[in-house]
Amino acid sequence: MAAGCNGWHRAEAEGLVPCVQPLQGSAGVAPKLRVRGVIMTDDLLDEDSVAIPAGYRRMDWFRGFGRQIGPLYEWKGEGENYRRAFLVCEHHTNGMNNCHGGMLMAFADTAFGHAVSLAKPDHYWVTARLMTDFLAAAHLGDWVEGAGEIVGVEDDLFTVAGRIWTGTRTLMTGTGIFKTLSRRASRN
Repeated sequence: MAAGCNGWHRAEAEGLVPCVQPLQGSAGVAPKLRVRGVIMTDDLLDEDSVAIPAGYRRMDWFRGFGRQIGPLYEWKGEGENYRRAFLVCEHHTNGMNNCHGGMLMAFADTAFGHAVSLAKPDHYWVTARLMTDFLAAAHLGDWVEGAGEIVGVEDDLFTVAGRIWTGTRTLMTGTGIFKTLSRRASRN
């Protein structure tokens, strides 16, 4: 498991997602945790956790790259209305405690590309091109959301315009070109 939000497994059942970093305990002493820069015992307190916004559910992406960048969340509205999200935890940050640009790019790929999954749910897709503009920083503890909209289709190529934000602040805008591949088994 990636260092950072290790406590999210336990707290998710309560709808809470703490940003936690385990620290080494000495022999016979319970390990302590660093939560948003504050060292505490392993008893997570509600005020040290962030409630996941209503309507979001944790995505079932526990292997490979999803395990490294997660946990990720999604909200599904009517039709093709959706949002993907994550809480900026320590393992997402750079040296300035801002969300690393690589994490935002990886998140943009999944958030924008999901529009293709909705249009062609029975096909795999890959990213052919992803162009983004970084407009603002996401900080440790920010709830980051993103979505995309298909703005063009030609044969098996989909062009998606997307936006990544936290609260009312736009962090990134961009355009992705995604190519659908072979059919895949149903994801029921």
